[in-house]
Amino acid sequence: MIVFLKTSEEATCEPLSKCKYTWNSFLPNVTAFNLTFDESSYQWQLKASGNDFTGDTSSTELYIANMKQTTTSVSTTEAVFTINNVTSQTLNAQKLYFDVGIPHGHSIVEASYELTPKLVSISPNSGSVGGTVITAQVPGATVSSTVSIVDSTGASICQSVSVTSYGVVECKTLAQEITSTQLSIKQGTTVYPCVNSDNSNCQYEQLASSTFPAVTSVSKTDTTIVFAGTNFDIADFSASASFAGITADSVVVDSATQATATFTLGVPVVSTDQYPELVFNKSALIYHAPSAAVLANALSVSSSLSGLQCSFAGECTYEVTSTGLASIVK
Repeated sequence: MIVFLKTSEEATCEPLSKCKYTWNSFLPNVTAFNLTFDESSYQWQLKASGNDFTGDTSSTELYIANMKQTTTSVSTTEAVFTINNVTSQTLNAQKLYFDVGIPHGHSIVEASYELTPKLVSISPNSGSVGGTVITAQVPGATVSSTVSIVDSTGASICQSVSVTSYGVVECKTLAQEITSTQLSIKQGTTVYPCVNSDNSNCQYEQLASSTFPAVTSVSKTDTTIVFAGTNFDIADFSASASFAGITADSVVVDSATQATATFTLGVPVVSTDQYPELVFNKSALIYHAPSAAVLANALSVSSSLSGLQCSFAGECTYEVTSTGLASIVK
């Protein structure tokens, strides 16, 4: 015999009128959903058109792949959303919510759309011939995009380039002179020109005659590299330095013509002559001082313990003393 025990009782609602639920048959109706580039705000937008739209910008939401976008405007016939956070140029899995819920015709919203990169501006508009990190505003570029910044001939001006966040492209320019040129964005084989009505926002130059810092010679001690050059006293910038990929522990700008980089463990040992690098930073601005001066710092052993005989089962110590060797040991 199987016995079922009653473990709970049904709770009643008093008064019953407060517990009634009515399904709402009145919902906004979406008849069109389009991707457009707004030439006044220079942003990609998705626009829903239809009738009986309700709510406002605080209660109407659009999600793309679970990421909320910016609600720009809502009227009874149109809702406009600015794309501000996506990780792919292919848009899909959109979800649109009005204050009363998901609208009729929501399947239209779920269609796929494709963004293309739009170059709006670059900053700064001039840089050092040693290379400069420039930041470009490029709505439509995502962290999964592969893009480049090119000059008026279609040649890349970047030594390295990456999309750091939606719509933000960071480029370290080539260490060379770049005459004033109109920049564009290139993706694959397609070049997308500047969309800004003021094309000067997309102009760039790197001139040897500019007043940016430049290195003319370098010298070293066991623990320091001394840079000699011009314009090291650039206002409000801090300096950093590296040699053989090792960053200096500190850099002091001694004057407009000298800066001293200190390596606590010694100037790194290198097998071939290399260029020390002096960089000036201010917030998002990064200028690399050009340098034609190379530096040698070959391994020089001041003492060692050698000729040791060790058992295959034991452990023995071999010691080499050389200034700067500890800087490159990991």
